Amino acid sequence: TRKKIAESKMESAENEAKKILEMANIEAENKKKEEIFKAKEEIMNARKDLDQEIRERRGEIQKQETRIIQKEENLDKKEETLEGKLKDLDKKCFAINRIEDIEIIEKVINL
Repeated sequence: TRKKIAESKMESAENEAKKILEMANIEAENKKKEEIFKAKEEIMNARKDLDQEIRERRGEIQKQETRIIQKEENLDKKEETLEGKLKDLDKKCFAINRIEDIEIIEKVINL
């Protein structure tokens, strides 16, 4: 009978140990799942942050491109204006040269 009591206690202890191991395994598995979930959440947040940063940088680049295009357009307008002024100056110089030529011819004639 002592033997049966001891065997019964031993069996009970073994069953309790199995339950404790099962609970520890379940808890470890749950902890693992929780950590995986947290890691995935961190990855998603990092991806969102990166996407936002990329959008902001693209926006900045777009603004810079717009500014550059405006500057190019302004330079083109200035170039056209300067070319027009240069043509006017050429015409005036040509007219002045003609007037000087005429004055020289008149002086020669009046001699």
